[in-house]
Amino acid sequence: MYSIGRLIHRQIADTGFIDMGNRKKVLCIFLFLIFTFILSIPFVIVVQCHLQMTDFKEGTVEEYDSFDGHYTLRLSIDEDDYIKLHYANVSLQDNITGEEVFFLKNEYRAFDFQWVVWENGSHNFWLKSGDLGTFYYEFQSDNEVWIKYGVVKTEKKYYVLRERMGGIVKKIDIEEVRKRLPEGYSLE
Repeated sequence: MYSIGRLIHRQIADTGFIDMGNRKKVLCIFLFLIFTFILSIPFVIVVQCHLQMTDFKEGTVEEYDSFDGHYTLRLSIDEDDYIKLHYANVSLQDNITGEEVFFLKNEYRAFDFQWVVWENGSHNFWLKSGDLGTFYYEFQSDNEVWIKYGVVKTEKKYYVLRERMGGIVKKIDIEEVRKRLPEGYSLE
């Protein structure tokens, strides 16, 4: 298989000029590459400008205590050293022992992160991300873990909570979700 450069060089060496068929092919390929480059410039500029406009403060930005003060949910923004993206990381601290009992690291890009909030009157919490969707973390008190559920609106009256690994599926009424979320938060 010959490269375009070899084809042109061979054509010139053999005949002293490039025939019109090859000239058109070369011209079409050249124009395609130029147009592709030109059309990609605005996209790159827009993405770069948008990323520069998002001024992320690294470190802990918010802390929220659970309804009974047993846990503190901590939201922090950290830059991944490898790919140089900022992530919204969530950790939970047991305020009685002082230990970190739960941590989400580099799952949610800070660029798309919207909010994380305790559910009213429980140790469950909700997290909303613009790119990945909404997630519900249900507290299991017997072994102090949180199970992650993806939240999908299926019908007008229900959300489906789906646990990825175990395939557990729960239906929850939209009005019930509104009662569970603090005022001002919505899954819409």
